[in-house]
Amino acid sequence: MTIYLLSAGRKMKKVGISSKAAARHRTIQTANGGEVALAYSKAVPADIAPDVERRAHWLLREFKRRGEWFAVGADVAIAAIEQAVRERGEGEKARSGAGRPSLGVKETKVRLTDEQRERIVALVGNQGMSAFIREAVERELKRREKKA
Repeated sequence: MTIYLLSAGRKMKKVGISSKAAARHRTIQTANGGEVALAYSKAVPADIAPDVERRAHWLLREFKRRGEWFAVGADVAIAAIEQAVRERGEGEKARSGAGRPSLGVKETKVRLTDEQRERIVALVGNQGMSAFIREAVERELKRREKKA
């Protein structure tokens, strides 16, 4: 079996398992209007593959969008898959309010009010929200550096 990571655009990633990852990639590409790339794959023993997939999904749960698709960078998704493989799928797999184990990748969370989120979505849509926030933070940091 193979655990794989498909990438659709900059942020949308799909984590799945298949005995024929290349064929699965082609099937998903056919059903998708945009380009879907095979970003990562790793052979895993068939007896643990479902557990590894579930563990990777659990590790990425805060980024989940729909089904097996996550709005996350490839580095974070690959780190989750590698951790799940190292753990052989062991560990918590169910949804829980408990904190996500560290993947060794630094990410900062930004908490927005509902009003802020709505205003950003109205300007750039859901897909452009992260880039919009990163650019705004970078502009503000540069502005503050000039003042100092």
